[in-house]
Amino acid sequence: MYIGTFSVEANFWVAHPLKKSSLHKASVVNVRFDNMSGRAVFSCSLDGTVQVSSCYQAAVDGTDAGAGPFGTITSFGENLLSISSNGWINGLSVSPDCSQMCYVTQDCEVNFVDLSGIGKDKKPETIKVLHKGNPHLQC
Repeated sequence: MYIGTFSVEANFWVAHPLKKSSLHKASVVNVRFDNMSGRAVFSCSLDGTVQVSSCYQAAVDGTDAGAGPFGTITSFGENLLSISSNGWINGLSVSPDCSQMCYVTQDCEVNFVDLSGIGKDKKPETIKVLHKGNPHLQC
């Protein structure tokens, strides 16, 4: 995955890889940024994983602490959270205050993750709802 920034001096976009190796082993189907501070990026993939990675850049984000659970991040490319699932992950969404994340899988699961304690060396609490029927493609 790459994070793009616009270079005013050069008048074009520059892509920065989050890591030298790939975060996912299959196609990434959904990407969301932390909408409180912009310092974290959420991605889900057909390999059954959700990744939350840091994407802080001082030139873009500034040096003041941002809002929300990811507002104090000052690293780029750090894996903040990795969640595995038994099936393809079709989509993910993050609450407006970035305290909750939802992701849906091909095997009819809707998963809710509490992100409010992230970074406090505890695993986020996850609630899984399984239903019969067709899989959700978005949440």
